[in-house]
Amino acid sequence: MKVTKVEKADVFSPEEVAVREALVEDLVNAERVTGKSSGFEFIAAVAASACMFDGAAQPVEVVMKMSADDFLSLSDALGLSESATSQSESST
Repeated sequence: MKVTKVEKADVFSPEEVAVREALVEDLVNAERVTGKSSGFEFIAAVAASACMFDGAAQPVEVVMKMSADDFLSLSDALGLSESATSQSESST
């Protein structure tokens, strides 16, 4: 089997991300925006609130265009990597 990696044109690839400690208000706002208290959308919303990407804030829609590797590294830096895989409280 031949696997060819294709670069996607609209991937958001910042050179530098400044990460501050997430505040409770970041978590609450992310929950309001996404309707979730965990998962990838939730982490993207927290990142949009708590990070500066190449010196500028970015909306959650842009943050969600990061590569999976970069996004997972960013979730680790935010201390939210457990939120990516934990179940939301609505599912049991």
